[in-house]
Amino acid sequence: MDKKQYKKPIHFKNVLMISFLAATIALVVTIIIFAITSIKTFQEQSAKSSATLLDFYAQELENQTSDLQNIVMNIHSSNTSFSTLSSGSYSNNEKITLDYQLRTHINGSVRYGSILMAFSENDEVSIWQVGAGYDKNDFNKNYQLEKSLETFINELPLSSYWRWNLYDDGENVLLILPYKKDRLCIAAGIDLSKFAAKDRNYGDSENYEISFFNESKILTNKDAFAKKRITIDELQNSQNDFFTKLHYIVQSTDVQNMPVRLAGIMPVSKYIVQYRPFLLLMFVAFILLAILIMGIFEFLLKILVYPLDKISEASQILSDPQNTNELPESDLKFDIQEINQINDALSSLVKQKVSLARENESRKAEKEHAQLQYFQLQTRSHFFINCLKSLYNMLEMGEYDKMRRMIMNFSDHIRFIFHDNLSLITLKDELNEVNDYANIIQTDSSTPIMLIQKVPQELLDCMVPPLLIQTFLENAVKYNAQYHKMLQFVIEGEIAENNEKKYLRLRLSDNGTGYEEDMLEKLNFDADSEYEQYHVGISNLKRRMQILYHGDCNLAFFNNQENGGAMIMIYIPVTYPGHEE
Repeated sequence: MDKKQYKKPIHFKNVLMISFLAATIALVVTIIIFAITSIKTFQEQSAKSSATLLDFYAQELENQTSDLQNIVMNIHSSNTSFSTLSSGSYSNNEKITLDYQLRTHINGSVRYGSILMAFSENDEVSIWQVGAGYDKNDFNKNYQLEKSLETFINELPLSSYWRWNLYDDGENVLLILPYKKDRLCIAAGIDLSKFAAKDRNYGDSENYEISFFNESKILTNKDAFAKKRITIDELQNSQNDFFTKLHYIVQSTDVQNMPVRLAGIMPVSKYIVQYRPFLLLMFVAFILLAILIMGIFEFLLKILVYPLDKISEASQILSDPQNTNELPESDLKFDIQEINQINDALSSLVKQKVSLARENESRKAEKEHAQLQYFQLQTRSHFFINCLKSLYNMLEMGEYDKMRRMIMNFSDHIRFIFHDNLSLITLKDELNEVNDYANIIQTDSSTPIMLIQKVPQELLDCMVPPLLIQTFLENAVKYNAQYHKMLQFVIEGEIAENNEKKYLRLRLSDNGTGYEEDMLEKLNFDADSEYEQYHVGISNLKRRMQILYHGDCNLAFFNNQENGGAMIMIYIPVTYPGHEE
C-alpha cells in the first residue's frame, strides 16, 4: 500500500516573518507612491496661490480707501471753498462760485466704483459725484442713494466720523468715510460690489471670486457663495485654507481698519489637471495595494486570526463559571504545527474546565439542598417544640378540651410543615397555613388575634418560600403576648418593578411594641449574629431565601411611626407554578 504523501508543517515563526515582510513591502510602496504624487505640495501651492490673490484684493482695497481718505482729508483741511462754505460766511453770489469750485475739485478726484459727496443739513450745499462703474444717467437711482447716504451719515454718532463705516441697504453695500466741519460734511464711499466686479489683469483672478462679509452675514457676491453652500460660519472660521468637497479653496482675511472682512473662493480643478499623471498613478497604486492587502488579509485571517479567535473563545468559556459549552469542532485544516497544537490544547483545557464546572455545579446543588433541608428542619423543630410546650402547659392546667382542639389543629399543621417541599409553595397555600397557625395560637393563648389580609386575587398563584409569613406571625405573637390586648396582624401584597423585573412585595405589620433600635440595626444590616438567639425563625428564613433566590431578594425591618408595632417589607421575584427558580 502506498504511503500518503507527507507535507512537512510550516513553523509559525516563518509564517509571521513572511507576513511581516509582505506588510512592510506594501507600506514602503504606499509611502513611495504618496511621495511621488506630492499631494501635500499640490495643496500648499493651491492655497498659496489663493492667499496671494486674496492679499492682492485686500491690498488694492486698502490702497483705494487710503487714496479716498487722503482726498477727503485734503478737502476737509486745505480746501478754501469747503472751509468757507462750512463756516456760512458768504453771500449768495459767493456761494455760487464756492459751490462750483468745490464741485469741480470733487469731480476731478472721484475714483472707479467710488463716490464723493458734500452736503449741509439745510441742503444749502449738495454736491454728489460718482465714479466709473455707476450709471450716471440713472438720475433717480443716484438721487435715492444720495439721500439715503445723507440720512445715514447724519444719524451716525460723532465717534463714527473720521473712520470707515459700513452702509448696507440690501441693494447697495458701501464703505463710507465721513468728515465734518461746522455745518458741512464731506464723505467718500466705495461700492464693495463694484470693487469686486472690476476687471483686473492679475494672475489667476479670472476664475477667482471674492466676497465681503462681517460678523453676521455675507454682504456681496451672495449667489456665488450660496451656490457653493458656503455659510457665514465657514467664512468666520476660514483663516486657514481648507478644501471644501475637493472643489475649491476658501480663505478669508481681515482688511486693515475696515468693518468688513474679505473672503475668496478658488477652484482647484485647474491645479488637478497639472497633477493628473500623478493622480492616475496614485489611483492605480491604490488598486494594486488594495488587492495585495485583501490577499494578505485572507491569508492572515486563516493563519493568524484563527488561533487568536480560538484563544478568545476558549478564554470566554474559561472565565465564565456559568458557561459549560465546549469548543466547536473546526472544519479548517492546517499544515501548521503550532496551530494544530493550539487547537488540541485549547480543546483539552476547555473540556477539563467544563467537566470540573459540571461536577462543581452538582456539588453546589447538593450542598444547597442539604442546607435548605437543615434550615427548614430547624424551623419546623422550633415550632414543634413550642407546640409541645403548650400542650404540656394545658395538661398541667387540666385543660383537656383545649388540648383536644389543639391536637386536631396541630396534626393538620404538622402534616403541612413536615411535607418535604424544598422548592416553593403558592401564596394561597401559605395564607391558608397562616390561618391554621393562628387557630393553633388562639387555642393556646387568651390573647385574641385578628388577621387582616389585603392580597389581590391575582397574586395568590405567586410562588413563595414555605413559612414565609407564618415566621413573622409567630414572632409577633411571641413578643407581644404579655400585653394582653388584641393582636392585629396585617398582610398586604402588590406587584413592584425594579429594572424592568417584577417582584412580589409583601408588607407585614402588627400593632405590638415593635423592635428596639439596636435590634433593628442587626436585623437590617446583619452586623453580627447575636439576634439569632432571639429570632431563630427570621435568621433561618433569611438564609433559605438567599439559597432559593441567590441574593435576588430583600427583607427590610422597621417600626411603624404612625400606629406603632413592627413592620416588615419582603421583596421576592414573581414566579408561578412550573416556573420556580
